[in-house]
Amino acid sequence: MSAIWRSIGCLILLAAALAQQSRSSQAHNRPPEYERKMKALEGFEAGVQPLFVLGDLNEDGRVDAKDLQLLRVLGARHFTTDGRPGEAGESISCAAAGDLDRNGIIDSRDVAILEKVLKQSIEAVDAPALAYNSALPCEYRNFFIAAAAGVRPGGALPIHFLDPRLSVQNSSVTVFEGQASVTSKGDEFLVRVPAATAPGSQVTVRITLAGERRYLYTFSVTGPQR
Repeated sequence: MSAIWRSIGCLILLAAALAQQSRSSQAHNRPPEYERKMKALEGFEAGVQPLFVLGDLNEDGRVDAKDLQLLRVLGARHFTTDGRPGEAGESISCAAAGDLDRNGIIDSRDVAILEKVLKQSIEAVDAPALAYNSALPCEYRNFFIAAAAGVRPGGALPIHFLDPRLSVQNSSVTVFEGQASVTSKGDEFLVRVPAATAPGSQVTVRITLAGERRYLYTFSVTGPQR
């Protein structure tokens, strides 16, 4: 019996060692600025979280044919919160970006959406959407913008840059759709919605980064009117 328990103990130690090795490997593969960005998030307003680029499964900042190829791998397997990237695992760092219809499952419907979007573009999506949170995993290897998910009527939603190369001087935020105005304060942009805005309304802003790369971010107006 003691031999059996020793074997079980060895298996537990081996599993712990492999888990530690996996965590160390993930940390090693992260960009040098990853920890600094995560630390910066602690100093932002409550509710501010990093955004990922919807459709950008390999987190290179673009949504293109490479992402479609990776999405087809996940879609064929009906990827969910319990899934594993499988054969494309080394290239997929943000599975959450593949959930284009935001239902927590990656399947043929998500593939069809990205195929349709890319057909309308020459090489890549001109202004892909930024997304907030997800039940699916994302390693945030290349996250550069943080924002809140929503704002109350009469309030202001903050947008922060996490990349030191980006600032309110070389980048911009403008209202693309909805009732809102944009101002800058220090190192952040503030998207203000009127006090009379109805809860449930949505606002979309266009974020143009240094180098003219563009993204769209949509957030909701929540809670009672002020």
